[in-house]
Amino acid sequence: MVLTTTTLNILTSRRNQITKTIDVFDLRSIKPINKSVSKDGDEVYKGGLEVMGMFDEGKCIKLSFRSERA
Repeated sequence: MVLTTTTLNILTSRRNQITKTIDVFDLRSIKPINKSVSKDGDEVYKGGLEVMGMFDEGKCIKLSFRSERA
């Protein structure tokens, strides 16, 4: 996962030199993301992006999108 100023990019691998982008989300469609750093130096996300856990395959994340009410 790579978080830029305008997008959230989901990647195939963090360890592989041949990393491919699987999906790209516009941050305007995701609820506001609050990023902080824990005491042990890990990045912590709350709000529209939450890390649900770390596994051998990678991070499990939960995205919360803005509603499109008119």
